[in-house]
Amino acid sequence: MKIVSLCVFTLACNFSDGQFLPAEQNISSDPRHPITHSRDSLELWSVIDAATLTKTRKGDIIKYDCFYHNDELFNGWAKQLFENNDHRYRYSLYENGLMVRQIAYYSNEHLDADFQMMKGKNCGSARMWHTDGKRYIDTFCDEDGNQDGLQWKWHSNGEVARKALYVKGTMIYELLYDANGVQTEKRGRIPKD
Repeated sequence: MKIVSLCVFTLACNFSDGQFLPAEQNISSDPRHPITHSRDSLELWSVIDAATLTKTRKGDIIKYDCFYHNDELFNGWAKQLFENNDHRYRYSLYENGLMVRQIAYYSNEHLDADFQMMKGKNCGSARMWHTDGKRYIDTFCDEDGNQDGLQWKWHSNGEVARKALYVKGTMIYELLYDANGVQTEKRGRIPKD
């Protein structure tokens, strides 16, 4: 009987455009976090400059911004380039005039941020990375803006800085760590794992 050794490389596949991303760029197995698209794909999909969009704040009924292109609610990807900024490339997805997604890349081509918004509001998933590509933040807020589920933050050296669990805005537990990985604080009902 032969024993076969198997190495598994953790990659995330973005099936919509066939791009493979390192696991660090798809840091959550939580289904609330969508796969992050490659910058090459976003360049192809972004047919207009976001500066050409006009923004209108809806009044009492809808309390978020709507974006228009040629007097019609915009649908699709738009891009922005910030020449003199390390946060160089920003791609935003709009559905019926509402911004529902924003993906940014640093000037060094590393992933900067991936935000998913619900109904144009600042809620949904927020994932950010340090300039060297290491994870920085992975959070989620429900439609009411309440933190929900596991919330993560990392030090620039890659060590976990904070791990917390929320249920609809109520903190269940929070663990804080120093840059050496040593736990410095804990609050709430900590699971026994």
